[in-house]
Amino acid sequence: IANPTYKIARVRLNQLSDADSISDKLIENSDSKLTNACGVYIDGEFICAVKNETDARSVFNSLLAKAEDKYKIDADDENSFADFVEDVEFRQGLYSDDDSGMWEASKLLNALENEKKSEAVYYTVKDGDTPSEIAQSYDISTSELMALNPNVNFDVFKTGTELMISSEVNFVRVKIIRVVEKNESTRYETEKVESDKLFRGDRRVIRKGVKGTDRVTYLVTYIDGVQISTKEIDRVTLIEPTNEKIQIGTKRPSTGYGGSYEVVSTGKMVWPVSGLY
Repeated sequence: IANPTYKIARVRLNQLSDADSISDKLIENSDSKLTNACGVYIDGEFICAVKNETDARSVFNSLLAKAEDKYKIDADDENSFADFVEDVEFRQGLYSDDDSGMWEASKLLNALENEKKSEAVYYTVKDGDTPSEIAQSYDISTSELMALNPNVNFDVFKTGTELMISSEVNFVRVKIIRVVEKNESTRYETEKVESDKLFRGDRRVIRKGVKGTDRVTYLVTYIDGVQISTKEIDRVTLIEPTNEKIQIGTKRPSTGYGGSYEVVSTGKMVWPVSGLY
C-alpha cells in the first residue's frame, strides 16, 4: 500500500466513518482471505468463526436443550433452568476464511461435546492423610471433594484410595439451577422450673416438647451434574414448636442425728447411717 497523502476538506456528518469501519474496509480490500462471519468466543478466548450467526447460536442452544432433557427440566418448569458457566459471546467481524479458523456448525458442535479444555485430576490417599487436608491442599472445600467422589466412604479413609480432585472440564460447562422447597423440623427449647416438692436430682416432665415445621426454599446449583452449592433464600414457619417444660427438684432429704431420711425417687444414694461424719 502506497503512503497515503492527506489534505483538509469539509465533509458532511454522514460521510464520516469510525476507526473500526475504516479498518474493516482496509482489511477487506487487502489480499488476505477474509470474510464477514460470526466469531465464537468463550470467556474472551476465540474458538472459531461460523459464517452464519444463527448457525453458531443454534449449536449452543442444542447443548442447553440436551442438558434440560438429561436433567429433566420441562419447558414450563419455572423453578429450574439451564445456562452456561462460561461467558459465551458472538462477535460479527472479518475472519480468516481458511479451514483452521472458519468452521461449520457441525464441527463446532463436535468440538464442544467431545474435546476437553482440561483433563481430570486424581490423588492417591497416603498414610496419615485426612479429607480436609487434601481438600485444602488443592484449594477446594471438603464438601466439593466428597461430591466429586460419591462412592468413597470418607468415614473409613483408606490408604491407596484414588480420589478425583477435579473432573474433566469441557469448553463449556452447563449449570443447572433449581429452586427446591422442603419442609424441615425445627427444634424446641426446654424450660426448667424449680420445685420444692421434688427432691434434688429429681426432674419431672410436665409438658412434652413438640418440634415445629418450617418450609425452606433453597437455590441449588449443579455443574455438569455435580451439586456445587445450596443457598437458603426463604424460610416460612408453618408450625411453631412447643417448648418442653420440666420441673427440677430442690427439696433436700432429712439426714439429722437420730432422725430419718426419705428415699429419693430417682434411685440416688443417701448416707445410710445417721449421725456419722
